[in-house]
Amino acid sequence: MLIALSGFSGKMGESIREVADNSYQIIDFKSADLQKNKPDVIIDFSSPDQSLKVIKCCLKLKIPLVIGTTGLNSNHVAEISDASNKIPICLDANFSPGEKTYTIYLFFFVPWMVFHPHDLFLTKTKPHR
Repeated sequence: MLIALSGFSGKMGESIREVADNSYQIIDFKSADLQKNKPDVIIDFSSPDQSLKVIKCCLKLKIPLVIGTTGLNSNHVAEISDASNKIPICLDANFSPGEKTYTIYLFFFVPWMVFHPHDLFLTKTKPHR
């Protein structure tokens, strides 16, 4: 599988390249000739404005897109929503396993709290790096 990675030199880009090992061929979105070497998917962990450029490329070449970019505003999300009517797009601003676990707990726990009222204080913290 050929993956074009936008945000190739960032933290997430480095993590993806490390995890992918030799199982996948990963190329840098910015330096690749995507017309000649069309990827199976583009993964975007760049910046909000760069994400819009990536979307335009995906629309032109009909390539599925995974977006993990943070800091998207309502205009960015609207563009992504429009594009998702034409190509497959997976959008999530936080791919960390801890965040997913927290979200799942809240999904099940909050409805339970409606019928079992208690004083409760939930907090979410991020590890310092």
